[in-house]
Amino acid sequence: MGDDALILGQRLSQWAYKGPFLEEDIALSNIS
Repeated sequence: MGDDALILGQRLSQWAYKGPFLEEDIALSNIS
């Protein structure tokens, strides 16, 4: 559970940085 929270935090940081690519990242994460 802790690892999931860490990974989620890293994902949120990546999304905040990428911005315009947010929707693409969500689509890719839903596929995998």
